[in-house]
Amino acid sequence: MNLQPYLTFARQLAYRAGRITLSHYNKGIQHDLKQDESPVTAADRATEEFIRGEIEKNFPAHAIVGEEYGEKAGEGNPFRWIVDPIDGTKSYMKGVPFYSVLIASRSKAYRELARSVSPPWTKSSTRQMDWAAGGTANAPASQKSKI
Repeated sequence: MNLQPYLTFARQLAYRAGRITLSHYNKGIQHDLKQDESPVTAADRATEEFIRGEIEKNFPAHAIVGEEYGEKAGEGNPFRWIVDPIDGTKSYMKGVPFYSVLIASRSKAYRELARSVSPPWTKSSTRQMDWAAGGTANAPASQKSKI
């Protein structure tokens, strides 16, 4: 199976979602508490809404599971996207730059691809996007690409 279209989509989506998180970053972030007492911010919600919208537009039959908005069934399709719009919300809320946008996709048969981006708050020479595709996870430290 050619994973390149999924990987390209996920890489671009994670980068664009990271830009949304930055538009809220370090700006007096208010939060609510979820049922499990963990914090959720407007940035979490806006980022997940954006990610879901893009997945639904490009892969309407795929399932989506997100931290903030739960699960959308995949109409019999074996693909499922897993989304954590801000992994590290507590750090994010405090202005500590240790958070990531996490996007993964898998099929029922095997793990297809995974995507993670740390938003570019640092100097351009150290901005990195880590990714892995179909069985290559952590093969030479996954891949790092400049953004």
